[in-house]
Amino acid sequence: AIARAAARAGADVALTWRSNEAGASAVAADIRATGRRAAILRADVGEADDLDKLRDFLHDALGGGDGWVNNAG
Repeated sequence: AIARAAARAGADVALTWRSNEAGASAVAADIRATGRRAAILRADVGEADDLDKLRDFLHDALGGGDGWVNNAG
């Protein structure tokens, strides 16, 4: 819901997933259907190496990031 709301407000969105690629892909497809960009990456935000990978991914896929929402359970 958070990612979709951000896209409706005009944001491009990067999504990370650890175990539910299908769910992340479905949300990304919904976002793209609104005309916004969406990118997904498998990452565990509790791992420093994955955070470095995420930083690089954000830069390459979306030109960087302006905000962060951590919604990990």
